[in-house]
Amino acid sequence: MARGQNASRDYGKDFEDNLRLYFTEFLKKNSCQGICYKMHDDGAGYQPIDLLIDSRELGYIGVECKSTYEVEDLELWKLNRSGEFGIGQIERQHAFLRNAGRYGIMAIEIRKSGDVWFLPHQHIFNKIERQDTHLSLREIKDIGLRQSKNLDVSSFSNFVREWCETGAYYERIY
Repeated sequence: MARGQNASRDYGKDFEDNLRLYFTEFLKKNSCQGICYKMHDDGAGYQPIDLLIDSRELGYIGVECKSTYEVEDLELWKLNRSGEFGIGQIERQHAFLRNAGRYGIMAIEIRKSGDVWFLPHQHIFNKIERQDTHLSLREIKDIGLRQSKNLDVSSFSNFVREWCETGAYYERIY
């Protein structure tokens, strides 16, 4: 499939489905109570975020999934496309996470390397607020958590609680 807009959209849908399955298995494997479900996306309406995880052990998490061929393709202005009333996608998601009392994660799939990284959604929101439009691989590795088959509940839940709470991240960094 060509690297056009439709190819990117297909990759994104596959990534969302694969990540939902990953989190479902992650919860089962680690004997966690909870569920991971994909929010409905009809292509025309409003979808607040891609995945929701509701778990007593992990907490309540919203996950936005982004798939890119390589990090050089990852310009944040592309992720923050404007919707209704000119409000960008990341700003809408930030408001949803804050109002719903959820932790926020942006999951980024880098297809060229096959890696998936979890980043605090708040970090992406802060960069957009500062009009900092680029996300480097070094930055991803510095603040992100890499997905793996061996990822344990303790590492993931510590990452979520320490870095992904909307508002708490801001206080830690600035």
